[in-house]
Amino acid sequence: MTGLGAFYELSLMCCGTPDARTGYLINISELDSVARRDLVPIIQNTYSSAPATEPASLLPALFEQFRRSLPDTASALRWHLTPFYNLTIEADSMNQIQLSQQFEFAAAHRLNVSDYSEKANQSIFGKCNNPNGHGHNYRIEVAITLPTTAENSSSPFSHSALESIVKTIVIDRFDHKNLNADCSEFEMRNPSVENIASTCFAILEEPLQLAGADLHHVTVWETAKTSCTVARND
Repeated sequence: MTGLGAFYELSLMCCGTPDARTGYLINISELDSVARRDLVPIIQNTYSSAPATEPASLLPALFEQFRRSLPDTASALRWHLTPFYNLTIEADSMNQIQLSQQFEFAAAHRLNVSDYSEKANQSIFGKCNNPNGHGHNYRIEVAITLPTTAENSSSPFSHSALESIVKTIVIDRFDHKNLNADCSEFEMRNPSVENIASTCFAILEEPLQLAGADLHHVTVWETAKTSCTVARND
């Protein structure tokens, strides 16, 4: 990783049965100690000696150290490389890494069911049934899975490939559009956050697969409090 600076945030996830008396699965100070004492130095030493190292190739080593430090509870490790881009590895699927990136698009829509009465639509959708529509700044997270060696091999897929595909398939298609009027995907479907998320998953799955990555999930936020996730059903 090269450049002027880097943003690092580690999320350590543990799984197990909380202690019956304390209610703790693990003391948060112990997690903090593992991150600072055992994991951060690996990152620092790696990028001091080999600044071009791909983060995905380092993630398995970070997780193995996490698991050695907390062998009974370590379940997953997420490395936030920016506030919008992260890598995740899980204990039960060490042969793959999830790469997640968030994007934004602005769009207008109206929630309405033509077979329902005006009163019924207003009762169900409230302000979202406004006849002239309304807008949102949508946020979308696209997560793919790659083999743990993918970014350190001859695989054609990369973070930049994900950005390019999502921009072409989703952002250019929906950004600054009236979803009901401008987008054929919603001619017969109500553009609810659920339907937007499932549509994005459907139109991204094949292009990503052809490019060498498997789509894991798509999350769409309609507001900061309202979101929907559509995930691959293995």
